[in-house]
Amino acid sequence: MTEPATDGDFELMILPGVEEETRAKNQLLDKFFFEINVSLGGESIELDLCDNDYKYAFNRSLEEFRGKSTRSIYESYGFLQLSPTVQTYRLHRAIDNVINVYRKRALFGSNNVGFDYFSQIAAGMIYPGSQPGGYMGIATYDFALQYEETLNRLFARDFRWTFRNETNTIVMLQMPRTHEMAVIRCAVLKTITELMNDHWARLWLQKYTTAVCKSILGNKWGKFPQLPGAQGGIQINWQKFAQEAQAEMKELHEQIARYEDGGVPPYPIMA
Repeated sequence: MTEPATDGDFELMILPGVEEETRAKNQLLDKFFFEINVSLGGESIELDLCDNDYKYAFNRSLEEFRGKSTRSIYESYGFLQLSPTVQTYRLHRAIDNVINVYRKRALFGSNNVGFDYFSQIAAGMIYPGSQPGGYMGIATYDFALQYEETLNRLFARDFRWTFRNETNTIVMLQMPRTHEMAVIRCAVLKTITELMNDHWARLWLQKYTTAVCKSILGNKWGKFPQLPGAQGGIQINWQKFAQEAQAEMKELHEQIARYEDGGVPPYPIMA
């Protein structure tokens, strides 16, 4: 029996920015749209693009970038206060994915944050310069960590859980018997301001937004065989705009696949 999702129980160690209409964000977007308008020739000719067209093109590029590029997220840790009667918890809306959930305590503290006494003892037993030291060996320490990982997965540390991104809730498949603090390793979406300040992300978003604007212009101009003019009409090569837009968007998708946007490849990779 699941309880309603609760708010206010989750706290990120690095709080994500909230997408608000701030002055700095609006200034960045105004400059962003101005540069796109200039690249399309808007300084010399009148483009048939309104504010909603630019906003749609940017939102489309933002969705594509966040859906495909690892450059659009960053990894963070958070604390979740678990209750014995609550199974479903609502996380911050900036959480894009949950990677792992585990208890704060661990044997060697290899997954904890901060100073751990037992880890310092183990390190002293490995390094030859310690007194006494050098008698444990890196291989022995590695075997101990593997043993700890197995114990944590089966009995001690790791939780069984599932994350529903459509409702941004996490469902704990095993509820603690008492109030307990859990650590959540998660992927957090970068805000628009952060993406605009990232030159890798900004360049990709600018190119994709420009391509979407070309597609919008091609669709508009393609609805008319010709535009009225003094000499009986003006022919517009709208097919060229539409073809260029499709080719540019395809190339930008391939750039993400080749990690040319500054993204990080997932590991491990099987060649």
